[in-house]
Amino acid sequence: MVLLLVKRKQISLTDKIGKQIYERVMARDSALGGIVLETLGVQGSGKTSLLLSIAEQIMSTYPKELIFWRDSFYTQCQFNRVEKWQIYIEKGVEIEFRDIDLGKTVSLPVTFFDDFDELISLAKPQQLNVIYFENNIKYVDFIKYLRLHPGFQSLFIDEYEDIAPLRCRGEQWKKNEEFSQEMKHIRRGLVNLFCDTQNSSDVDWRVRSKIMCHVYLYGSKVDHLSPVDQAGVNALDVGEILIDYGHALFGKGSFNAYPPRKPILECYNINNGY
Repeated sequence: MVLLLVKRKQISLTDKIGKQIYERVMARDSALGGIVLETLGVQGSGKTSLLLSIAEQIMSTYPKELIFWRDSFYTQCQFNRVEKWQIYIEKGVEIEFRDIDLGKTVSLPVTFFDDFDELISLAKPQQLNVIYFENNIKYVDFIKYLRLHPGFQSLFIDEYEDIAPLRCRGEQWKKNEEFSQEMKHIRRGLVNLFCDTQNSSDVDWRVRSKIMCHVYLYGSKVDHLSPVDQAGVNALDVGEILIDYGHALFGKGSFNAYPPRKPILECYNINNGY
């Protein structure tokens, strides 16, 4: 008889805690409720790739869950980096998609909707339901709508400083206050909110103060309340993260990057001239 001695791979405490936090992010237990997660990192650090990775994990793990995705008009389209998606546009909004390399308009399959009820009836599980509203303020109304709709649902907001900008006044200032109040109840409404930004200082502090989970990628600036060390973030490689849960626990993790898929698209809101 030959006895083989196999050395067990050592798992660091930060890796173990990172895994536990991610399990909480992916949990679908009504007693725990939903999760609100913010991803921070410089341009090109992989923020969107991380969100896409989470979205695809939800698709495969929870095949009945509706997943909504919001892209910004100011950046390249990100949704076509995954296999399954469908675009839904609010009626009255004129949008044009262009191939960046060719500089030509691209025809994509789109579906128009009147209101949130119709959008929900059209949306399908196991795909990114990409939504374009008339204005950014409507995303706050949509979050409230999802909170009152039964069952777990996930909303991904790329560049969420557009939804809750720090420098604002009038109707937007009031909407930010409403957004911050909604953040208190999102978890109990079984809504998972995933968002990213390059710079947290661009986001209204009333909204940011309600974030449950902060994910730091290379080049991000650590919140002063976080147990995560800035030197640790500075030492991250592409595809690595440090994740902070409730400014109490933190751990390490990794994700697979999503390369751009041809054609690389940009979206233009014709109504607003951009």
